[in-house]
Amino acid sequence: PLSAAHLMLGAAAFSARLMRHVALLGGDFSDEEREAYVHVWRYGSVLLGVPEPIRFTDQASALQAFATGAACEPDFDEDSIIMANSIINSAPLLLGYRKPRARGLLASTLYQVSRELIGAENADALRFPPRARGISRLCLMRWRTYADRLLRGMPGSRGSIKQFSQLLDVSNLERFEHDYSLPTAVHDEESRPW
Repeated sequence: PLSAAHLMLGAAAFSARLMRHVALLGGDFSDEEREAYVHVWRYGSVLLGVPEPIRFTDQASALQAFATGAACEPDFDEDSIIMANSIINSAPLLLGYRKPRARGLLASTLYQVSRELIGAENADALRFPPRARGISRLCLMRWRTYADRLLRGMPGSRGSIKQFSQLLDVSNLERFEHDYSLPTAVHDEESRPW
């Protein structure tokens, strides 16, 4: 079972912390849009049963709640390390990258951006690869987002439609449709189809 404190930590992570990371990546949400997004997660935490005394009220209190909750969490263990690295290494496959070189390049980019978002101490604890030399990947992504925004403002630009189409393409997971069959072995690599 999950405690109310863990549910609050999750809601804070997926609201204010996520909005902070989106801003670092160059996202251009207004203050009102950010607060509305955080409010949806606050309402979700009400539905999940998080009591009022520990529930956040706005983006600033959600960031504080996240910092407090994260400070109470134990250090990363072997399972945390395996899970974090598995998520990053599986993302290219979920996004449709089939060639090993392309998958490796995207995974490398994801590691570097994640390292910059969560900080060197956490990234080292999760055994992420060391920081690559050269300009920050996060900085490059912000500049690309800024350039896209400038181009969208030009007459005849179709930037927002292109971004919306990309979002739909990435979120189309029909190829991963579940059949809800139980695995035939404990480890996925050893499991066979029914």
